[in-house]
Amino acid sequence: MFKKIQFFISLTIVILIILMMFVPSLFTNINPYATEGLRSYVDDAGTFHLEKAPFKPQSDIWMGTDELGRSIWALIIYGTKLTISLAGLIVIFRFLIAVPIGMLAGFGSLSAHSIIDKMNRFLGTIPTLLLSILILRMDFFTNLSKTQSVISFVIVLSIIGFAKLAVVIEERVKAINSEPFVTGDIALGKKPLQIALTTILRHLYPELIAMFFMEIARALTLLLQLGLFAVFVGNVKFIEDSSNGNIKTMNVSYEPEWASMLGAARIHLRSAPWIVFFPSLAFFISVLGFNAFGESVRKLLKGEMSILRIKPILISLSVLLIVFISGYQLVDWVGVHTGYASKILSTERLMLEPGPILLGNSNALKAADWISSELDTRGFTPLKGNSYIDSYTIDSGYYATNDEVELNQVSFKGNYEWVGYGNYDLTSELVDLKDLDVLNLGAEALSMYSDKIILLNGNFYSHEAIVKMTERILSRSNVDGIIWMKPLDEVEIKWVSKQTFAVPVLYVSNEFELKSGDQLHVKLDMGTLGSSGNNIYGILKGTNTNLGEEALIYGFGYNAMDEKRFSEQMSFNLSLIDALIKDDANRKRTIIVLFFDGGSNYQFDGRVSYAEQSLYPQKDILLYFDLTHIEAGERGTIFFNQDQSPISRYYAYSFAVQLEAAFNGISDSVIRNQKNWKNDDLLYLSKGIPTLTVGFTQNEKGETLSNLGSILSRVIRKNNY
Repeated sequence: MFKKIQFFISLTIVILIILMMFVPSLFTNINPYATEGLRSYVDDAGTFHLEKAPFKPQSDIWMGTDELGRSIWALIIYGTKLTISLAGLIVIFRFLIAVPIGMLAGFGSLSAHSIIDKMNRFLGTIPTLLLSILILRMDFFTNLSKTQSVISFVIVLSIIGFAKLAVVIEERVKAINSEPFVTGDIALGKKPLQIALTTILRHLYPELIAMFFMEIARALTLLLQLGLFAVFVGNVKFIEDSSNGNIKTMNVSYEPEWASMLGAARIHLRSAPWIVFFPSLAFFISVLGFNAFGESVRKLLKGEMSILRIKPILISLSVLLIVFISGYQLVDWVGVHTGYASKILSTERLMLEPGPILLGNSNALKAADWISSELDTRGFTPLKGNSYIDSYTIDSGYYATNDEVELNQVSFKGNYEWVGYGNYDLTSELVDLKDLDVLNLGAEALSMYSDKIILLNGNFYSHEAIVKMTERILSRSNVDGIIWMKPLDEVEIKWVSKQTFAVPVLYVSNEFELKSGDQLHVKLDMGTLGSSGNNIYGILKGTNTNLGEEALIYGFGYNAMDEKRFSEQMSFNLSLIDALIKDDANRKRTIIVLFFDGGSNYQFDGRVSYAEQSLYPQKDILLYFDLTHIEAGERGTIFFNQDQSPISRYYAYSFAVQLEAAFNGISDSVIRNQKNWKNDDLLYLSKGIPTLTVGFTQNEKGETLSNLGSILSRVIRKNNY
């Protein structure tokens, strides 16, 4: 009877531990990373009280807090995953070393026996705990990141601890080899490897499974001991006091992990004993549970105990599978997961007219309604009033409804931009004046180039300067047109302009070798923008009690030159939104999405209209993530700017650091600290909202847009966790 009670109690403990690893939100909704250094209140007598962390157990924090003001209960619950997974990985790697070496030694290998014997003699001289401390306290190990620290702990503690396990396996293999059935296998001519795999393992596996769970308990005990000596995963030193030139540091693990809680709390043993007591209790219960469960499994598999006639093999394999899944979860926890999946969206029901989707034109109005309905189906609600659409007034603007440029009867569409607009249809000869100071030529000199298209150098001038120079040249000459040579990725104004000219004026990429005598054919039909732009604002409230008011804002653009590009661009935008809202880690905080009609390249920027309003409390906004510069295309160059995410705004800074680290793997396709975009610092300067900007422009040899979406989704999830 006692054996069955022991089994069910230990099984309950193991199941609870695994539930804490997989779904910690079932046990608490408190953020384990949230710190609260000071608390103040006024008592019934009217006395003001100011308290400093750690705070003793109270009704809202029934296990109290640590010295940083973090909830002990939340740290234990969320620390279960890292602590148990770390112990599980250590044991798995110990078995991977000990089982082959132990079996070889059991079959008489002198080399394998010598390795086991020498390791045990060495560890008999220097205790395992002392050796572990000596190695893991080295500066190299204490300065590693969390992932690197986990790897180093697994390697060091696996190598140090495998020998004792190998001795047991060696002895058991020798005992099994002496059995008559093994002698019979040898007589039948079976090879040692065949005997090991078919006979030895079959008789050894019940004890291996039992030892596996007992080794987890042993590994947890070692982690507890290391924690008491301030040796734990992700060891970080905070400067506690630097007065008189003497720097006093405090060891703290940023990550929730039981051993780190013990290591950082040693100095609070008398003043705040709850910081030490509760993590110690978590270790005690876990060690007791795994030891008892391992012993129960051993008895089940040996036939010493029967429970509900369930086949012992099914019980053991199920539990073993859970342990391996738990180890796999560690990999998921450090950020390998990605929820982004690119989806091609159909926009046929929009019934768009041929031409661009731009700033209040009829196509843009249809697109705004369609985006609103897409947000509605995803559970969003309007951020402002009862409508997703927020209109703002714009000045007169122009764009190309149809354009065509041919050089010597060869089209080079897509390799030019319009400085200003008009209605043209002409063919003219090109004259190269890049080396002349055209601005200082008189009207008489310029008359030589009448009825010609002149070619000028625009590499060193802004768009505003080029507009002024163009107006001056046209006022003093009768040229047929002007081409300004300039890298297109440096052109500030694209697609839309407030300027009109009587003759064609274009930017052409420096890649083209234009020369005097070339024939240029230019055709342009000009369209006029509507009187207003239409931004779309949606909000999805956070689900977490404590974090729900905190908001992340994602800004997108939806203007495009044709329906195909619009569909590709919206496929990326909505696929990323789908990845965000389907992940529980992201849903804890409020998600705000903004779709802007107009951008920094259009002289009409929808972000300006948003910045002039206060639609959500600024103090609750953690980050504005600007993705308005994402262009449609299968491959391209990624642009990245984190200048508006200072270290003083830790969430945004952490996000920027993780995103930069993710981009390091594709560094050839990433340009950092891009500064050519106008108004990207608008929300940061006007509202104090930290801003992170990512752009994507087409480039056949660059990174895929789908991979960019996966990177963004992964980093957002990791930072939100």
